Amino acid sequence: MRRQFTYNSIAEFKILLSKEARKDVYNCSDINFSLEACLATFLHCFNTAFPFKMVNLQERPNKKWLSIVSSERLQTLNNLKRTVTLMDEALSYITNYQRIYKRVLREAKKRDNDRYVAESADKPKAMWWLINREISKATENEQKLELKVGNRIISNPTELQINWTHTL
Repeated sequence: MRRQFTYNSIAEFKILLSKEARKDVYNCSDINFSLEACLATFLHCFNTAFPFKMVNLQERPNKKWLSIVSSERLQTLNNLKRTVTLMDEALSYITNYQRIYKRVLREAKKRDNDRYVAESADKPKAMWWLINREISKATENEQKLELKVGNRIISNPTELQINWTHTL
């Protein structure tokens, strides 16, 4: 859930604040009551102008097919160049084909990443996710610690700590 701060919602917030009567804030002798009344009015206007909205985070399917297909195809062509004696014309054709194939795959990957960032609700987070994926940085979910104690596998961090201290 997140709040969306747009120019229209900010203008609405200002209008709501200007319409509010502050009599209960000024007429009170107790300063704590005045502060609570002021905060209640402010929070009411704030929640009205900037409501929480549900944000759907979609899990993106990993497009490893790009790298798998490209490495298999290019590896086949490299093996063909090394193992079979080919004429210069065939070698230049294979080299040119490899260059074009790499360029097409690079462009497909760029377009897929651009589409992912454009469709995401949180663009900076999506960009960092792509960067971390490219440099093969593991996410938090992939860094699960597990400890095998007897026939049981423990992945809960508190149980891990307790079992670890008992073994030491």
